[in-house]
Amino acid sequence: MLKNYFIEITKDAINSAIKAKELGETSEINFELVCDVPKNKSFGDLAINVSALARTAKMAPPVIAQTIVKHIKPENYSVNVVAGFINFKLEKEFLNK
Repeated sequence: MLKNYFIEITKDAINSAIKAKELGETSEINFELVCDVPKNKSFGDLAINVSALARTAKMAPPVIAQTIVKHIKPENYSVNVVAGFINFKLEKEFLNK
């Protein structure tokens, strides 16, 4: 359930970036987003790999991830980018909800 929440946030941000024409030639999400726990805990609590968009966007994965993150409005969690991954660090307030 928690993973699905962040997948939906990321999908919305990707669609927003596509609508703003910030992801090159990408016109739709053509792969399944997967939310996992990063191998390195210092990156965050959950991570989503968006580098599959590189083929259609014709952009480097870190640039794609940074572009998508601009469309995410964090509430009780922080967001950072490592390579082609969008990482979410959950705050205690978020977990209490």
